[in-house]
Amino acid sequence: MREPVWLIGERSPLTTRAGHAIIERMFDTVVDRGEVAQEAADALAPLLDTLAAIDWDDLDPDMLGRMVVSLSAHRDRLDGLCHLAIGAHDRALAWKADGARSEKEWLAARCGNSMGEAAGRTETARRLGQLPATAQALADGTITPAHARVAAKAARDLPGEALAGLDRLVAEQGAHGDSGQLRATLDDYAHSVTPDSLAARQERAWRTRRLNATRTADDGGALDARLDKIGLETVLTALAPLAVPHGEDDDRTPEQRRADALVELARRSLDGGGLPEVGGVRPHVTVVVDLPTLLGEAGAPAAQLDRLGAISGDAARRLACDAGICRVITNGRSQILDAGRSTRTVTPAQRRALVVRDGGCVGCRAPAAWCEAHHIVHWIDLGPTDLDNLCLLCARCHRNVHERGWWLARGPDDRWRLHPPNRQ
Repeated sequence: MREPVWLIGERSPLTTRAGHAIIERMFDTVVDRGEVAQEAADALAPLLDTLAAIDWDDLDPDMLGRMVVSLSAHRDRLDGLCHLAIGAHDRALAWKADGARSEKEWLAARCGNSMGEAAGRTETARRLGQLPATAQALADGTITPAHARVAAKAARDLPGEALAGLDRLVAEQGAHGDSGQLRATLDDYAHSVTPDSLAARQERAWRTRRLNATRTADDGGALDARLDKIGLETVLTALAPLAVPHGEDDDRTPEQRRADALVELARRSLDGGGLPEVGGVRPHVTVVVDLPTLLGEAGAPAAQLDRLGAISGDAARRLACDAGICRVITNGRSQILDAGRSTRTVTPAQRRALVVRDGGCVGCRAPAAWCEAHHIVHWIDLGPTDLDNLCLLCARCHRNVHERGWWLARGPDDRWRLHPPNRQ
């Protein structure tokens, strides 16, 4: 097994006389500690350059694994030492010399941190000043910066007399588990010495709850949510049964399954009719679409969602498969001549018959409760709304049919089957 080149290569500064001199001077109590620290920090750059020159694909898997473990440990220790340096820099008010108003502002300007990241690093560094054993364990590399952040957050709500016990607990137990396990241990400690501290954290989390929705550049959308622990537990519990894989062929990631589950949860809530009325009508997703767009004619405009704007004609046809339709006849773009009543294309009785016949999604066998009624020949193309022209599709398979070229055909048993675009 060959040795890693960064340990024995001629470019490594620690193999030179200058490198040996640095090591010797680090143990010389007469030498100024600041000068030694600067020289040691400067010696890191050539070492990192050596690592950057390695062709990682040339290393065998065993060596790569050891390198990942080693580099991760060194990264964590360097990050920990940086937190200790930030704490000392803050205590010395050194940020004032550069005209900054705080350590947070100085970190954001000089180290490229966002203001949020800079605030978090500063907070952790300040708390470490109250936790000497934790700070020493961080410097020694026996705990990680993630452990230190957990300790700092736990210390925030504890009285001064409880900090020594917390500090000792982190130093003794932090190395024996990950940061999540340490958080659970410190939560138990906080509750045992001062139950009000845990309640204060929960109250703070509840007061900072929020949910924002924004459009993204790729024509999608993003939710930015912050919930208190009980609220998040409630949401995750509701999503769990809807986020399970549909079967062995379900290739969605856990994140995608949870995203689909959130949409499905909202759809069921809208369909169930239990939500308060808005403006005298049940809340519903509204799509405004011109007739030429539904017919798929060339040059037709995009369909429009009520809140988020344009969607494709194919997406509008998918939504219109099993929807309440309100006809609006206009003279031009603004003058309404007639507005027909809303009608539902699939009756409850037909829906029940589809559940009995199809059992669930005809594509992936997802449960019937997750499915929408799909017109084989769309009603806008004069397809009839009867059982012979209907089948159940889950949201994903429905999208595949309308927007990704999948197609349906009857099998030998006269049941509908879903086929991918490349299958004839």
